[in-house]
Amino acid sequence: MQAELIFASTCRDTINQAPRIRGSGQELMPRANARFISLLSRLIAVFSLEKDVMEAFWTEILSFCETTTIAIGQQLILDFGKLQATHKADGTLVTQADRWSDLMLREAIAAVFPDHGVLTEETTHVFPATDWCWIIDPIDGTTNFTRGIEIWGISLGLLYKGTPVFGFVHFPQLNQSYHGYWYGDSGLTGPTGAYRNHLPIHTSNDNPSQSHLFTL
Repeated sequence: MQAELIFASTCRDTINQAPRIRGSGQELMPRANARFISLLSRLIAVFSLEKDVMEAFWTEILSFCETTTIAIGQQLILDFGKLQATHKADGTLVTQADRWSDLMLREAIAAVFPDHGVLTEETTHVFPATDWCWIIDPIDGTTNFTRGIEIWGISLGLLYKGTPVFGFVHFPQLNQSYHGYWYGDSGLTGPTGAYRNHLPIHTSNDNPSQSHLFTL
């Protein structure tokens, strides 16, 4: 993040400007001085502040996803198994509920994160020119939704400069939510791991065998 660049640049400049001592014809390391110590203290405070800001940001992201998908999911349950689906140009199914959920999610994101872009399944597939971009599937599993099969969800992904860094999916009728973090080389920091209803989950350490079940 920016604090790391500021830290490196300031330390380099301070070292170059610090008084030096010489001995035996060789230049030794610069002596620590009050200005250098003061700058270090200020930079430590910057790191702490940035960490607090990022933690608050991820807390807000998770809270937003939970609150929004639960509210939308409660309304979608009322239409579960009752709507007739139509085919889109790409051959996939869509219902009025898909379009309504899509609109509600886009409006919620615009209200809470006005500087974030949005790319949804039900709109034109063009990436917005923003650092942050939400990827939305308003009803993930439309076929199940229309046929009365309870395994369907509302899926949200968050990209930072093209890197997927956060994912969230809520299954309204199963009362389960999954979320996870992965920062790659984005430079971001924050929580790590994957969770189901806030409890950590992970893959098995077992070696694959014919008795194992794999799902995607």
